[in-house]
Order: sequence, then C-alpha cells, then structure tokens
Amino acid sequence: MIETDLREVLLERVRFGATQAVGRALLQNASIEQVADVIRGGFIFQLRTAIYAQRLDEQVVRYPADWWQAFKRRFFPNWALRRWPVLETTRVMRLFAWYPNMEISEERSQVFVQVLNHDASV
Repeated sequence: MIETDLREVLLERVRFGATQAVGRALLQNASIEQVADVIRGGFIFQLRTAIYAQRLDEQVVRYPADWWQAFKRRFFPNWALRRWPVLETTRVMRLFAWYPNMEISEERSQVFVQVLNHDASV
C-alpha cells in the first residue's frame, strides 16, 4: 500500500524579472521578435543579429530516427536488420569560434583577423 503525506503549504507572490545585457556590436543589425507561445500561454522574445565567426570543424552525426529504430538496432538479429534496416536521422554539427564584440561592416560578409595563440601553462 502506498502512503501519501498530504499537507498544506503557504505560497507567496514574489516579483520576478529577467535581464540580458547585449553589447553595442550585437545591436547593430539586430531585430527583436515577439511570438505568442500558444502551448504554455505566454510569449517568446527573440533577438536576432549577425556576428562574425570562424568555422572550426564540421561533423556528420547519424542516429536512429525514433525509439523503434533504436530498439531494432539494439535487439534485432542481423537477418531481421537486413530485411528491415534501421532508419537514421542525419545532422551536420558545425563548431564555430564567435567574435561577438567585432562590429559588423555592411560592405563585407567576411573579414580576416590575426589570432594570437596563448599557452597559459608557460
């Protein structure tokens, strides 16, 4: 038998706020959108802008498309997998180094910078 502990608690009304500081460089080409969140009954605020970034790496990741495909991969024998192959979802993951404090130039979509490598262990 499951026992439950039923008790009363006192809830207080507490004021709440959220603040995010955004630098001047990010605000140059920024747009702010307000979207209604129908599921949770509120609003979502989005800040969109452009920044300079250096592409460092790119990996292709594959994984089963849903729980049934993962189940098949883990438990089906090889003959069954040949007959009913596992469906996969493929995503490309990109790694960037961001430079959010550099001001965006309207004339250029790319810039070249010199980066100093610093080894803190020396």
